[in-house]
Amino acid sequence: MSFGRKGVQPSQAQQSQRSAAGFGSAAAQVAEPSDPYAEQREAFLAQERARRENVHSSTSSSLVDHSDSLHQPAFISSYVPERSGLRSQVEDWTDRTYGLPHQRKILMAYFLLFMLGPLSMHRFYCGEFTKGMAQLGLLAGGLVFLFVFPPIGMAMLAFRAFWVFFDFLMIPGMLQRLKDRSGTNRSVMV
Repeated sequence: MSFGRKGVQPSQAQQSQRSAAGFGSAAAQVAEPSDPYAEQREAFLAQERARRENVHSSTSSSLVDHSDSLHQPAFISSYVPERSGLRSQVEDWTDRTYGLPHQRKILMAYFLLFMLGPLSMHRFYCGEFTKGMAQLGLLAGGLVFLFVFPPIGMAMLAFRAFWVFFDFLMIPGMLQRLKDRSGTNRSVMV
C-alpha cells in the first residue's frame, strides 16, 4: 500500500534508502532523480541568494549600523519610492500631518471639506494631489481674473464652487482609491 501519488508505487531502492536513513533525518529529503526541474530550481535559488547578498551589502552600509548587532533589523527592504519634487514633499507633509493612508478616516475628510474647502485640504487628505492643486489654481486664477476680466473670473470661481460641492459625493471614492494605492485593501468605513 502506498501513500504517495495516486497510482504510483515507489521503487524498492527509494524505500530502502528512506528506511536506512531513519525518521526525520536530512537524507530522507533527497530529491527524486526523476525531477526535471531540480537543476533549474537550484540555479534559481543560488542566483536569488547572490542577488540578496548584493542588495543587502549595498543597503546595509547606509541603513544599518554594524557596531551593535542586537539592534540590527531582521528584514531590510530594498524598496525606495520613486517620488521627487513638490508632489513628494506634499505627500510627506500629509503623511506626517494626517497619518499614513490606512489611518485616515472619512469623517476627517468631510471635516476638512466643510472647514477648509476653499483651500482644498480635503483633496490633499484623500491623496488627490493633482486635483487639489487644480482646485487651488482655479481659486487663484479666478481671483486674479475677477479683477482683470470679471466674467472669466466669476466663471472660474463658479466652476470651482461646483467642483468643491460635488466633492461631498466623491470623498468616499477618493479615500478608497488612496487606501487601495497604499496596498492596505481596507474599507473606507473602517
